[in-house]
Amino acid sequence: MAQLSSTRSGCTVLAVEGPGHGASAGLLPEGQPPAERTTTLHAAPADFARDVVVNNGVT
Repeated sequence: MAQLSSTRSGCTVLAVEGPGHGASAGLLPEGQPPAERTTTLHAAPADFARDVVVNNGVT
């Protein structure tokens, strides 16, 4: 998973990579079986939201 920020537009974008690709390649060189991959990708948005301010803190 990668977080991309743009100071120009003021937006933060979540870019999801499959487990074992990109930044997680060193941690999961073999990737993950489909069932584990589904669990990992399902958790990604919640993990992301915990780490960044969403909607400038407006809920």
